[in-house]
Parts: sequence; C-alpha cells; structure tokens
Amino acid sequence: MKKKKHNRWNILSEQSNGRLERDRRALYKLHPRLTRSEQEVVIFIREGYTSSQIAEILYISEKSIENYRNRIHHHLNLEPGVLLKPILISLPLNENNLY
Repeated sequence: MKKKKHNRWNILSEQSNGRLERDRRALYKLHPRLTRSEQEVVIFIREGYTSSQIAEILYISEKSIENYRNRIHHHLNLEPGVLLKPILISLPLNENNLY
C-alpha cells in the first residue's frame, strides 16, 4: 500500500512541475522530526485540501489523516486548539535558501 501511496504523490508532484516535492524537502529542512507521511499531509493542508480529500489522494482513512494532524501539532509544539492551516501556510517553504 505504501508504494501505491507514494506513486500517487509522485504523479501529483510531477503535475506540479516538482513543486510539491520541493516543498516537502524544504519542510524536512525546517522540521526534520516530521515523517514523510506527515510532510505530505502538511503540503496538502497548505494546498487547501480537506482531510477527506487528503485521505482519498493518499489511499488512507480519514482517521489516519486526523492522527497525522495531531502528530504534526505535537511536532510543531502547538497548543491544543490552535488552527493548523494558518500556521502551516506561514512556513517559509518557498524561500530560495531552503532548496
């Protein structure tokens, strides 16, 4: 199943001219404790996808996405109740020095 998930990620990244993968790698440089799956969820949240849409794209359950979201909150040291999307959008992934 993981292979299928990452193949889907690779297709979407290619369709974005590699931007999704570049953003994921930049995110890793900012927050290396995030797993690859958590990084992918972060990128999709930044892109405006809902949890159900992300689950469909990555071929996993919505509950898994919610678990990833909770772990992302923890890795970023966010207080409970802090909205995740505005924080993730503010991350400087497009800075030239991160690539």
